[in-house]
Amino acid sequence: MLRAFHKATLASPAVIVELLTLEELCDYIKHRHECLLMELTELDDLTSRVLEQYGGTRFLRIRTAFLSFSSKFINHLHKEASELLLNFRGPPRRAGHPERIARRVRIASMAGEHRQVDEALEKLNALVGGEKPCGLKTPDFQKISTAVSRLHQIVQEVIYIENQVLFPKALSHWSVS
Repeated sequence: MLRAFHKATLASPAVIVELLTLEELCDYIKHRHECLLMELTELDDLTSRVLEQYGGTRFLRIRTAFLSFSSKFINHLHKEASELLLNFRGPPRRAGHPERIARRVRIASMAGEHRQVDEALEKLNALVGGEKPCGLKTPDFQKISTAVSRLHQIVQEVIYIENQVLFPKALSHWSVS
């Protein structure tokens, strides 16, 4: 039942993020990060189980690509939570203040990491998409394909919100003198 609630939470676009305050937006993104971590855990369990059950080089490549993506992405999420979401709540600084400059640098770094995350997800998606050899037309393979597609959609949504709403809103907030 908890998983059903979790999936319903992921699918419900009930929030107009552009209308949120900076603090509310940080809380919303923190919640989305928690949802992403749950998705990663489910996909980790699924890819591990399927590899163990079926074996094969294709499942091994999928599992390896997922583990590589997952470890980097989890580090990215933790870095965002500790370096940005907490710091975004700070008061505005005067022009030229070192913290104001450091915040801009961190935002630029995160935006660059977002491109890398999207590229890594595209590679994972390519491994589970396209033509499937006869031996891979299992319900479990379809579950992996669906889970990776869902993960990609959620990640793209969060990246969009961060790049197009959160980062500009934070920069605007910090620019108030």
